[in-house]
Amino acid sequence: MGITNNNRVKVFAALLGLAALGDHARASDGLDLALGEQDFFAELPVILTATRLPQAVADVPAAVTVIDRLMIEAAGVTDIPSLFRLVAGFQVGHDRESRTTVTYHGASDQFARRMQVLVDGRSIYTPITGGVDWVDLPVSLEDIARVEVTRGPNGVAYGANAFLGVINIITFHPAEVQGFTFKSALGEDSFRKGTLRYAGNSGALDYRITVEHRQDSGHSDLNWDGGAPKQANDDQRTSALTLRGDYRATVNDYLNFHVGGSEGPRERGYGPSEDDPIRQQQSHGDFQQLRWKHIRSSSEEFSVQLYRNYQLHADGVVADIPPFVLGLDYTIETERYNLEFEHLFAPAEDWRLAWGAEARIDYSRAPGYLGTPEAYKHNLYRVFANGEWRPDERWTLNMGVLLEHNEFNGENASPRLALNYRLSDDHYLRASYTEAYRTPAVFEERADAAVLLQQPFAPFPAGTVMDQIYYSDGNLRPEHMTSYELGFGSYSATHRVGYEIKLFREELRDVIAPYVDPAQSQDELLNYGTYKFTNDGSTTITGFEIQGRIQPTDTGLISVAYSYANAAGYMRERVTPDQYHDMSLATPEHTLSLLLASSFAGNWRGSLGLYHVSHFEWPGAGDPVAYTTADVTLRRLYQDHGAKGSMFVTVRNLLGPYYDYVNDTFLEQSVYFGIELQVP
Repeated sequence: MGITNNNRVKVFAALLGLAALGDHARASDGLDLALGEQDFFAELPVILTATRLPQAVADVPAAVTVIDRLMIEAAGVTDIPSLFRLVAGFQVGHDRESRTTVTYHGASDQFARRMQVLVDGRSIYTPITGGVDWVDLPVSLEDIARVEVTRGPNGVAYGANAFLGVINIITFHPAEVQGFTFKSALGEDSFRKGTLRYAGNSGALDYRITVEHRQDSGHSDLNWDGGAPKQANDDQRTSALTLRGDYRATVNDYLNFHVGGSEGPRERGYGPSEDDPIRQQQSHGDFQQLRWKHIRSSSEEFSVQLYRNYQLHADGVVADIPPFVLGLDYTIETERYNLEFEHLFAPAEDWRLAWGAEARIDYSRAPGYLGTPEAYKHNLYRVFANGEWRPDERWTLNMGVLLEHNEFNGENASPRLALNYRLSDDHYLRASYTEAYRTPAVFEERADAAVLLQQPFAPFPAGTVMDQIYYSDGNLRPEHMTSYELGFGSYSATHRVGYEIKLFREELRDVIAPYVDPAQSQDELLNYGTYKFTNDGSTTITGFEIQGRIQPTDTGLISVAYSYANAAGYMRERVTPDQYHDMSLATPEHTLSLLLASSFAGNWRGSLGLYHVSHFEWPGAGDPVAYTTADVTLRRLYQDHGAKGSMFVTVRNLLGPYYDYVNDTFLEQSVYFGIELQVP
C-alpha cells in the first residue's frame, strides 16, 4: 500500500522544516543534551527513550513508566518478563514450552509482535515472528539499571513494532558496578540460577563481564481437568555471557561496545501430535554492538551505532503416527544487521531536535514456517526527526515524524504532535496525537507451514502435504493505529511522590491475525484446520490508567499501577463462512498491580507484590483468563570489610496455582532461596 505522493511531499516537507531549524543561532550551553544515566535522579526524572531527547517527565509526549533498581529488587522476580506486571495496562502470559509473552492492552497472541523491545538501544524482536524470545535473551536481570516503558505507540521514534509501546532495557555502566558480584538462587521445579559479574577499569576503559546459568523443569504437571495429569514438556537450560566496554577516547568522544551470547536446550512438544511431538530444541544466539558518540558541546552531540543479532533454534521434527511417518522442520534462523545515525542539537534557545536515519537488513530462514529452505532477505530504511519547542518555562510542544520504507508495504509515515503544560513546579498536563503502523512479520506475509509425509506411503510420495497448518496469500496491509491521549501528572523530588493519570483512545485498523480457512483443507490427507493470515480485524480501546509511586525512605516504596480498558471490535474467525470474534473479550477491563517494600530493624527488608487481571481471552489461546496472585520477599542484609550482600527468600504465587495464558500451563506456589555478595 504505502502513502500517496501528496503525503510523501508533506512528510519530507515536515522533515526539512525541522532540519531547517539548524540555520538558527546556536543555543546556549545551558540547554544540556549530553545527559547521562545519573540524570534520572535529577529534580524531575529524565526520560531517555520517548523522543530520543533526554527530557524531564513533565515534558515527554507520551506516558512512560520507569522501573528502577529499587523496584526490580523489591519485586523479587527471577525473570525479566515478570517485571512488566508493574506497568499499568501490561499483561504477561506463560505459554507451553516456557514461552512468555508480554503485551499492552491485551489483543495479542504468544508472540506479542506489536511491541518494540530494545536493550541499550538494540532492537531484539525476531524478524520471522515479530516477537521476543525472552528465555534466550542474553541479558542478566542483575545487570539491568532500569527499564523505560513507553505506554502507547511510538513509531515516530522507533518505527514498525513500536505499535503498542516500547520497552527499553538499560544496563549498568561498568563504572557503576565496580568489583565482583555473585548471586545464586534455587527453588522448586528444579530452578537453579547463578550469576557472576566483574566490572573494572584500565585507564580510560571501563568494562563489565557477566556469566550466568539458569535452568528449571518448567511448569508443574497438574491434574487440572479431572483426568490424568498433563505432562508439561518445557524444561530449559540457558548459559549466557555478556561483555560491555565503555572507552573514553577523548574529552568529547566515547566508544561503547557490547557483545554476548546464550545457548542451551529446550523441551518442546505436546503429547502425541502430528505437528508438535515431544522433542528437544537446541538454541543459540549472539550479538555484537558498537556505538560511537561525539559531544560537540553541551547542546549538541551525534552518534553512529552498528549492531548484529544472530539467533538459531535447531528443531527438526519427525513424528511416527501409524501408518504415516511425518516431518516438519521447525528450525528458525535469523540474522540482523543494523546501522543507525543520530544527531541531537539545539538550533535555537527554545528549540531542541533529534534526527537521524537507520538502515536494516534481516535474513530469515525457517523451512517449516515459510515452505522453503532458502533464507529470505528483508530490507528496511528509516529517517526520523523529533523536535521540542519551549516558548517559555511552562509550555512544551513536541512534534515529530518518521518515514519508513520496507519491502512488504513500501512507505509509511508515522507523525506525532503533543502539547505539555506545567501547571506548577510539580504538576503538568499533556495532550497528544499519534499515528503508528506495524509492518507484517515475515511469517505473516509468507507463511507456508505444512506437515509433510516423511516416507512414501502408496500412492503418496515423500513430501506430500498431509496437513497445511498456516498459509498467507501475501500483500498484507500494515496494521494502522491512531492514538489520542490526555495526561495529568505530578512529581515532587522533595516529597518523593510521583503519579500520572492517563486517558486514552486507541483505534486499530487492518489488524493481522490467522483465521480458520476450512476450504484450504479439502485436499489434505489429514485435516486439523488451516489458518490463513488476513487483515480482517479492527478494534477501538478507550479507558484510563493510573501509575503512581511513593518513596517515603531510601528503601521504602509504594508503587501502584491500574488500568481500565474498554474494547470494541471484531476479528474474523473463519474465512468461510463469515464468523467473527468479539474483540472486546481480548482486552482485560481491569489490570492492577501493587508493590510495597519497607525496611525493618536488624537490617531486614520485606516486600509484597499483588497482581490482578480481570476476565479476558488471549487470541488463539482458548479458555478465558482471570487471576489474582501475590509474591512476597524477605531479605537480610549484611556488610563487613567493604563487602556487602544479602540472603533472601521469595514465595511466588502465594495465593495458589493459576494460569495466565492457556489452561494447561499452571503457575504453582513456589519458594526460592538465594544469596548475593558484592566485593569492591
